[in-house]
Amino acid sequence: MPKHIVFIHGIGGKSLDVAKSFEKNISAEIVHNDVKFHSFLWKQLVSKKEDRLNKILGKFPKLGYLAFNINLKEFIETYLVVRLRRFLINYLGDAVYYLSENSKKVKSQLEKTLFDIAKSDKDAEIILVSHSLGSVIAFDTLTDRNFQKRMRKNKLAITHFFTVGSPLALFLLRADTQINVTVPIAEKWINLYDRRDIIASKLHPFFKQCQDFEVKVENANAVTAHLKYFNDTDVLNQILRTTL
Repeated sequence: MPKHIVFIHGIGGKSLDVAKSFEKNISAEIVHNDVKFHSFLWKQLVSKKEDRLNKILGKFPKLGYLAFNINLKEFIETYLVVRLRRFLINYLGDAVYYLSENSKKVKSQLEKTLFDIAKSDKDAEIILVSHSLGSVIAFDTLTDRNFQKRMRKNKLAITHFFTVGSPLALFLLRADTQINVTVPIAEKWINLYDRRDIIASKLHPFFKQCQDFEVKVENANAVTAHLKYFNDTDVLNQILRTTL
């Protein structure tokens, strides 16, 4: 049966680069012709608002002001504050957007992507690969009762669910998130995490259906591990061995 890998990216300005990296690197390892890739780029829903905020809040003071009115220490402080503000807009902005009422819009778009695949290919086997906040979006969609009803009605077949560098454990603090719920997949839910990644964690203690696999991302550290999962051969091979 034809397999469809749907990638759901995470937060931040590098999220689209991570999606491209995953497709490029895993494509090089696949020898089957019956595998298709789909990237669910929900970042596009929030990019315009973040760009506008960056233009207003993440703008450096004019050069003339810097040159004549502040010393080197103040210049460095100003530079660091502006860079940090841009970082917060690009990363926390995504999370704030999703945690608002906009979550319905994001989940609705993901549902449409999945059902469009099923409509175009009745024998499709869908593999969800989610990174960072994308894993929360995927989880919220899969555990939505209305979505599950539509899955059964339309015979949508999701075989595997991968959460990579997932902060889902933190999102258990939400009032409407239940521990140990089951996601409607035919085979396995696999969680890949690097212990140096401060965002990610084990998920099996909270969801018995989930299998945890610790990885050590190549050429990474505590700062970069979260963005380099899909450059790591062990991560790619784990996905390939399990699904293809």
